Parts: sequence; structure tokens; C-alpha cells
Amino acid sequence: SWRNVAKECDFLSEVCRRHGRGDPRSFLELAAGPAEHAIEMAKRGTRSAALDLSPAMVTYGGEKAAAAGATLAYHEGDMREFTLPDKKEGFDLAVLLMSSCSYLLTNEDVCRNFRAVAAHLAPGGLYLIEMAHPRDVFKSGKSCTCDWEIEKAGMKVHTVWGGENDEFDPIADITQCSVRLTVTENGKTDVIEESAPQRGFIWTEFTALVDASQVFELAHVYGSMDVAVPFDNRTNNVSLGAGFP
Repeated sequence: SWRNVAKECDFLSEVCRRHGRGDPRSFLELAAGPAEHAIEMAKRGTRSAALDLSPAMVTYGGEKAAAAGATLAYHEGDMREFTLPDKKEGFDLAVLLMSSCSYLLTNEDVCRNFRAVAAHLAPGGLYLIEMAHPRDVFKSGKSCTCDWEIEKAGMKVHTVWGGENDEFDPIADITQCSVRLTVTENGKTDVIEESAPQRGFIWTEFTALVDASQVFELAHVYGSMDVAVPFDNRTNNVSLGAGFP
């Protein structure tokens, strides 16, 4: 709820114009969750699809699309290996947002994802990945907040993503990342705590994986969801990689 989805979709379209085939006529969102970006692109008249591993999220995203009057093809599947019905038509733009690439835990997972996406892109199509800035991986700075609170329709949710005591495996580059949700509604407070393995990527590692996939080449990198923000150590924003086959 704290994301400006419309503004971010403006950015995605601008990236496609600069580095892809012009204004995106088709759009695919991976690990889409509530599929906010796919829904926004569909509302703009773009043929849109989404993919998520969670059946509950597929149902929820489909309901949100219907409520918004948007036509969205939402599929349940693994972003490492999938085949969609509209594969033959291809997509001008595919995206993996909000550091969802951190769930690709091995190099083979990353390359499988790259190959699966490339097979679904139209010639000259673009794959855009949003990930944490490398400074966050090295803990040499903080690019974005991991602690936020949202209040909506009488419900308040305070989220804390990650903690100082999260276990880190320096060989696999994987953190057992904790998530704590404090939910307050009708005077009652519930706390939900979970954890999941997440991988951090350094920049040289990511570019090596792009090369190793043999299906993409790097098009450009931005420092945030803003074409005016360079990718460097002076900007306190998330970094974003973009490649195309």
C-alpha cells in the first residue's frame, strides 16, 4: 500500500520505450502477489498477465483485477519454470519487482528463471528486475525502510521485514529472513511471525549471471524507479537491473 503503483508503471513504460520496443503492448508480472502493477497496466489497455506460486495470491489478485474492471490472465506457477498460454504471442515487458529475485536461491534457479522469461518475450522484449541495492547486501548503508505501518479500512498493520538476529549463511549468500506483522483491528491486536530464506545479490555477481544465462544482455541499470536516478553509491534508493534478449 505504500507503493505508488501508477508512477512506477509510468517508469516501466518509459524504460520499455528507451530500451525495448516502444510503449509496451503486453506485460507480464512474475511473483506478482496482489498483481498491482499488472492490474494497472491492464487498466491502461495493455495485454497483461501475472504469475505466482501461491494459489491464494492468484485468487486474491484475480478478485482485485475484477473489482478494478481490468482484464488480467493470472496463472499459478513457479517463476523458475513455466509455460503460459500466450507464450506464442510473447510479451514486450516482463518484470520481477520488490526484490522477489531474492527467492531465487541458487545460480541455477536464476538461470532457469532467465531462460523461462526469455522464452516468453517477443523479439526485443525487456525483462526488468528490481532488487535491493548492493549496499544493503554488504550492510554498508540502508537504501530503503524495512519497517512501516499502513492503516486502511479500520485495520492497522505494522510490518518489520528482517531483523538483526536473522541467521546468515555467507557461503550460500542466504539469510533466514524474519517477518513480523502486528495487526490491530476493532481494539484487538494479533502478531504474525514467519521466516523464509532470501538471497542477496552483489552487482558483479548479478551481471555474471546475466552473461551465464546466454539469453539476455544487460540494457541499463537505474538507481530507483526513476530514470533520472543513477545507479551509484550516492543515492539512497533500491537498485534496478534491466536486460533484454
